[in-house]
Amino acid sequence: MGGNDFDLATEKWIPVSWVNPGSALPERVGLRTLFTRASEISGFHAPLAPAGAGLMRVLSVLTARITGLDVIDSKREWQRRRLDLLSGTRTGFDPAAVDRALGAAVSLSLFGERPFLQDPRLASECKSTSGVGKFAWTRVAGANQVFLSHDRDDSPQPVPAAEAVWHLLAWMYYGPSGRCTARAVGAMDKADTGAGPLRRTLSVHPWGANLFETLLLNQVYLPPDPDRSGASIWEADLHDPLALPPEGSGIGWRLANRFRHGALLVPDESVEHVVDAYLTWAWRSAHPPADDPYVPYQVNPKTGDRYPRYAEADRAIWRDLDALVLKVPAEKSVTHPQVIVDLKARPSLPGEVLRRLRIRAFGYEQDGQTRDKAYFETTTPPVLTALEDHKLEVRIENAHHAGDEVGRHLQRTLNAAWTDLAGKPKKEASWTGPAMARYWSRAGQSFWDMVFDTGALPSLPNAFIRIATDVFDRATEVYAVSPSAITKLETHRARLFRGWRKELKAHDGTNDHDASAVPHAASVAGGGGTDPGHQEEQW
Repeated sequence: MGGNDFDLATEKWIPVSWVNPGSALPERVGLRTLFTRASEISGFHAPLAPAGAGLMRVLSVLTARITGLDVIDSKREWQRRRLDLLSGTRTGFDPAAVDRALGAAVSLSLFGERPFLQDPRLASECKSTSGVGKFAWTRVAGANQVFLSHDRDDSPQPVPAAEAVWHLLAWMYYGPSGRCTARAVGAMDKADTGAGPLRRTLSVHPWGANLFETLLLNQVYLPPDPDRSGASIWEADLHDPLALPPEGSGIGWRLANRFRHGALLVPDESVEHVVDAYLTWAWRSAHPPADDPYVPYQVNPKTGDRYPRYAEADRAIWRDLDALVLKVPAEKSVTHPQVIVDLKARPSLPGEVLRRLRIRAFGYEQDGQTRDKAYFETTTPPVLTALEDHKLEVRIENAHHAGDEVGRHLQRTLNAAWTDLAGKPKKEASWTGPAMARYWSRAGQSFWDMVFDTGALPSLPNAFIRIATDVFDRATEVYAVSPSAITKLETHRARLFRGWRKELKAHDGTNDHDASAVPHAASVAGGGGTDPGHQEEQW
């Protein structure tokens, strides 16, 4: 720590992994090293997944400033410039451009007169502080569950400055709505705020061979408008919190200037720790609506309203590929993230780049106000080649549709069987949650095996029906204790074969696929092994 501040450009606060690891390489770096050595870094590791989504947006804005992609107002020229950067001899960002982007003209200090992502006016406008326990996401605050941490409000432990940056990012992007620390501005004295711009959402990002490639592929075409501000919060003057938030333009405004929370960190005398914080409202009015380019959206078919595809901690990323890499019919209410759409712009990206691109997803399952359930981070195998590979796209689509449909039918069947056994139960089916977790885990592994296997796809949906019947059997076996219960369970089990397709024998006289699951159901389903009226259902 040098001087009397924590400079995000030079202090080591970002954990990274290196393309070619070595004992002499640092485990953490600052922003300047992150950019100047981006081609040597394979990725960063966020201690909080929601903060990782926030950092990706900050890095995307800085990347646009470094490369000049933010000032191009022609989509074709923008794509050509990005392609030149990816295909050129340079393997990293220009150090001189990095210095300009991280220079004195912007505020990247965690403390001081104009602290990063913060509002220094809060020290005089707030009646009290919010507490370091409230600020740190993993600690107890108010009525939160005590098992989150062993910290106490009456004996708060300081947060190291390098850790505090991550909590600050999570607050700005995923902070809750509702009650907050009171703030008085003129005659306005309020203690409530709106939710962060990413609250509840799933954030998806192309992930390349190194961070240089990743940051370029996360660029999105958001051209500037000379009549509107395009500044990020660390580039702009302090705003009037009582005014209507202006409609800006460009990547800086879209990704890093639409926050609803106001924050200010209080350091200790050494400026190495955060000992307190102010967390309150930043604007009294909501910002103009704008899509986030890394979030998949859906459209309500009845009202036409757009809304983000919300994050679910128990929903594997393969189940969202329909909104990421598949071509979607115009009548279907799914909207792809702009970052994925821009990968297909012309002139096209090199095929060898697309073939190695994975998707990294950050998500936080929350409600719209204060309840936080779980956050997660996950990375897919290299699926983005499906944007140019029609055969792979069709393979993904068929396997995705079959696995998802069978899973939803299994959940309905488990609930129906529980109701049949228990009469009119007051509680939900106790077996459904564990059974569905088992199904989605096994179906996910089978899905990836199918997608990347060079052979023919197994018969669909039969491959997933076999998983579903096995999961059903394991979930219900302890309840099969009487002839009546067994009959009821077998009746519901047979319905899992809805859509089963007849499997032809191979030319050598052996079965292409194991049909061992069919005879078990045939005893109830009338000898055919399928739910009557559903033979040869289209998948």
